[in-house]
Amino acid sequence: MMFPFSSSDTVGCADPDVCMSVCGSESGCSNIAYPTLVINLMPAGARGMMLAVMMAALMSSLTSIFNSSSTIFAMDIWTRIRKQASELEIMIVGRLFVLVLVVVSIVWIPVIQASQGSELFVYIQQVSSFMQPPICCIFILGLFWERLNEAGAFFGLVIGMLIGLVRFIVEYSYTLPNCVENLPDPRPSIVKDFHYLYFSSFLFVATGLVAIGISLMTKPIDRRCLQRLTWWTRHSEEPRLDIDDWLASQSTGSDDNTSDAASTEKEKGVEMENLAKSNGKAEEAGLSEKIANKKAESEQGDALVTANSNEDPEVQIEEGPVRVALPRRMVYWCCGIEEDNKTALASHTVQRNEMLSIKEDPVWSKVTNCFAILSMAATVFLFVFFG
Repeated sequence: MMFPFSSSDTVGCADPDVCMSVCGSESGCSNIAYPTLVINLMPAGARGMMLAVMMAALMSSLTSIFNSSSTIFAMDIWTRIRKQASELEIMIVGRLFVLVLVVVSIVWIPVIQASQGSELFVYIQQVSSFMQPPICCIFILGLFWERLNEAGAFFGLVIGMLIGLVRFIVEYSYTLPNCVENLPDPRPSIVKDFHYLYFSSFLFVATGLVAIGISLMTKPIDRRCLQRLTWWTRHSEEPRLDIDDWLASQSTGSDDNTSDAASTEKEKGVEMENLAKSNGKAEEAGLSEKIANKKAESEQGDALVTANSNEDPEVQIEEGPVRVALPRRMVYWCCGIEEDNKTALASHTVQRNEMLSIKEDPVWSKVTNCFAILSMAATVFLFVFFG
């Protein structure tokens, strides 16, 4: 607690000009508090260890986000665009999408630097409060409420994201004055008087109300499609019906009803069609005979060509190694694709195996639960002791 007072010229600076010269921000230098603490107070070996810890934490966070995002794009979006995509194509698309995310992250750095106050911790908490509540709400509803359907989840998520995006744009469209200037806050009252943590609770409730309302107004999902996907069916061993097949059967049923309604009109024209067929039967017979003769002649010619190729031992097709162009080899090297497994990956599509049970070994289940309880107890103790 005494560290900010001992670093009043750096971390605890109050003059905007001094703060700008120290860390490049007029509102304060709280972002460099932890690095300054590590550099000034820890010994040489501990400084290197903490630097390695911070870099490892940063890399692990970035890789988890990039891998999850690329998996969602490749498996849930790209496979809908290209339904017959091979594993090789999906792997290349996923890795290229990671490169796109890296570029977007680099481009977004000036936005963070120009944000109000340049307080990185506050920025992270605000963005999480604007974007994460809709996802969390839909996930919890889908896990514990079987009545939630696709329409309710989709529109609830979209409306919740739009509300959070509007708040995010309004939040960072205004520049906050410094404390020294003593100027009024130019932001609207709905933003400056409605804290972002309270807004996250409001957004969670609003998303849930939209999802519940739309789900109740639309048709529910068949219970056979929810086996092992909700909390109440997590131990079910019944085979799960694919929701795409169920939707196809529903559309087929509606088509059958439409066809039954139109069958009467079709029967009225049967007699006319039969009469027309009887009149043109002779012409069709002559035409079919000509087609059969031409097909027989073509088959005889193909048989002669095949026999000649089999009799001539000198006519052989040798398959040599195909040389891949340098740009393609560079792409393969960046994506980690080897020539040995490239053909195998490109020859088949992604296979989705269905798991009929999620039961764990009782021994390891108890061990995991015990460690979870110990971790929670240690967290509560540290929070109470240091709080």
